[in-house]
Amino acid sequence: MTSHTCFVVPALVQGCAKEGVLDGVRSLVDVGGSNGVDSKAIPNAFSHVKFTVMDLAHVIETLPKDPKVDFVL
Repeated sequence: MTSHTCFVVPALVQGCAKEGVLDGVRSLVDVGGSNGVDSKAIPNAFSHVKFTVMDLAHVIETLPKDPKVDFVL
């Protein structure tokens, strides 16, 4: 999924920005978001959106901290 994300997320972010899809959105949660590769692209493009990734403990515990993304169990 991570390799697929590298192609899909830039197009998703560009489309969301162009169409104003995330206007007014303050937070998003990615359940089962693994390492948050796709989740990091959204707060980078939309600084007003707080992003949270929820996954299993063994996944979250191995990830580096990111100030733009909260990782929770």
